[in-house]
Amino acid sequence: MPSYDTARKGDWMRVLGAGDNQGDLSFSIEGRGEYHCDEENWTEYYGRYLGREVCVESFQNGEVGVVLRDRVVTLNDLDLTEEDLVRYDEEDAAEPLQFDGSLWEFMSSGEVTCRESGSTDGDRYYSWDFVEQGGRRIICVEKREDEPFEVCLVQLVDAERVQISRN
Repeated sequence: MPSYDTARKGDWMRVLGAGDNQGDLSFSIEGRGEYHCDEENWTEYYGRYLGREVCVESFQNGEVGVVLRDRVVTLNDLDLTEEDLVRYDEEDAAEPLQFDGSLWEFMSSGEVTCRESGSTDGDRYYSWDFVEQGGRRIICVEKREDEPFEVCLVQLVDAERVQISRN
């Protein structure tokens, strides 16, 4: 059975209980990206689940995050401005966010470099991450040069819930 290290385009990834109505989320891997920020590296596998973009991120610490891009969240939804994000970078004890019925603590920020697996060309963006108090979700606010802010919700899942198979 393929692992995160050997998974490649065309393999099938399945996350138990992470799909619609608590069903399984299954997709064919369309690509693999490699990411780096400060001392952390992670890998992202992406494809489509029921017509929606999905990403599964495998982190160095063994955690796995699922991003199902079926909900558009904006800075306005988070009651944030660009100036607020700058303050999170500059202050140690910034106020938590309130969103989606939860409080979210500022976790980290920094420049992220990413590239498609096997490519020498890459991209850079700045990211602010907020972790849900008492929950298993992360809000990532991303800013690429000359592009609008992008917000994604990451659902953390146990690594044992992810299965990879080769066709």
